[in-house]
Amino acid sequence: MGVKLERAEVLIEDGETVSTTVVDMRERYLVGIYIPSGFEGTALTFQAAHASGGTFLAVYEDAGNAVSFTVAQSRYVSLGSSAGARAIESVPFLKLVAGTQQTGDITLILLTVPRVA
Repeated sequence: MGVKLERAEVLIEDGETVSTTVVDMRERYLVGIYIPSGFEGTALTFQAAHASGGTFLAVYEDAGNAVSFTVAQSRYVSLGSSAGARAIESVPFLKLVAGTQQTGDITLILLTVPRVA
């Protein structure tokens, strides 16, 4: 039996770069992101907080670089075992940040797997 993939929808509203959706990552790992047609920009970065209503801060990996993935519309981006993916593993609450302001609401789909206790 394979690993159970779960999905989470993340909304970035018209005129914004930061998602309004807060994704609870305490019981799952992010493995990939579906970038829909209509997405504007070529980069995604991330913000983390210790609580869903907390202050969200940019996510950096251990070498001091902001976690960023190159993206394009109508693509699936696998996070693999990159330094960025490892940095995101420790994030309890997550927001996505587009490198470009969106024209129209856009919903990205995150694929996650459950954390094993």
